[in-house]
Amino acid sequence: MLSHQSRTTVESSVKAISELYQSMNEVSLSSKKITEILSMIEDIAFQTNLRALNAAVEAARAGEQGKGFAVVAEAVRNLSQKSSSAAKDISSLIQETTVNIKIGCDQAQSSHELLNSILSGTLKVSDINNEISLSSQEQASNTKNLRALLSELVMSQQDIIKQINDHNQGLSTPTVESFKSEPYKTPAPRAEVKPLRPVARPTAARLTMTATKPATKANVIPLRTAKNEKPRSPVKSATPAVKAVTADVPVAAVADETKSKPKRMTLEPSLTNKPKTSKTPQELIPFDEDEDRLKLTKASDF
Repeated sequence: MLSHQSRTTVESSVKAISELYQSMNEVSLSSKKITEILSMIEDIAFQTNLRALNAAVEAARAGEQGKGFAVVAEAVRNLSQKSSSAAKDISSLIQETTVNIKIGCDQAQSSHELLNSILSGTLKVSDINNEISLSSQEQASNTKNLRALLSELVMSQQDIIKQINDHNQGLSTPTVESFKSEPYKTPAPRAEVKPLRPVARPTAARLTMTATKPATKANVIPLRTAKNEKPRSPVKSATPAVKAVTADVPVAAVADETKSKPKRMTLEPSLTNKPKTSKTPQELIPFDEDEDRLKLTKASDF
C-alpha cells in the first residue's frame, strides 16, 4: 500500500516536471521570436533614422522653404533613435531571460531525469513488493496445504490407532466371554504341611524287653486313720497291672509284620505334638476324715 502511494506520488512529480520543462521550452522559443522581432524593430529604427537624415539634408538644400520639413525629419530621427535604443534594451532583457530559461530548462531536465530514476527505483520496489506479495501468497498456500496434509496424517494415525484398538478388543472379547461363561471356582485352600516326625520302628530288643518286663505295681500308701481307730488294710491302685500283649507273640513275626506295614504319615500336629503323660498311676491319698467319700483318681483324670 505504501509503495503504491510512493509510486503514484513520484509519477505525479515526474509529470509536473515534464510539463514545466515543456513550458520553459515554449518560453524559450517565444523569447527567440521576440528577439527576432526586436532585431526587426532595430532595423526599422535604423532605416527611419537614415531616412530622417536624408530628409534633413534635403531640407537644408531647400533653404527657407525646407525649414519645416527639416524639423519633422529631426523629430522622426529622434524617435527612430529611441525606438532603436528601446529595442536594444528589450533584446538584452530577452537574452537574459533566454539564458535563465535555458538554465531552468537544464534544471528541469535534471529534475526530470532524477524523477525518472526515482520512478524506476519505485517501480523496482513495487515489483519487488509484488514478488514478495506473491511469495507470501504462495507461502500461505503451501502452509495451508501443509496444514491439510498434517490433518490428513493425524486422521490416518487416529484411524490406525482405532483399528488397533478394535483389533485388540476383538481379540480380548472371546477371552472375556469365556471367563464370563465359565463359573468362577474358588481355589481350595492348601493345608499347612508341617514337617513329619519319623515314627520309631519297634526293634526286636524292645519287643523282647516288653515281653519280659513284669507288670508294674502301684505304690501302696497307708491311709490315715483317726485316733482310737484300727488301721485298715491298704488300698491298692485301681489300675490293673499292665499285661504284656506281645508276650505270646513271637519276635520274628512281629518284626515281619512291622516291615510289611508301610509308614503312616500324620498331618495333625495335635497328635504328634501331644505331650506324653506318665502311665504310672499316682499315689492315692484319702480325703480328710470322710472314709465313705474316698475317691480314687488317676493322674490322667486331672
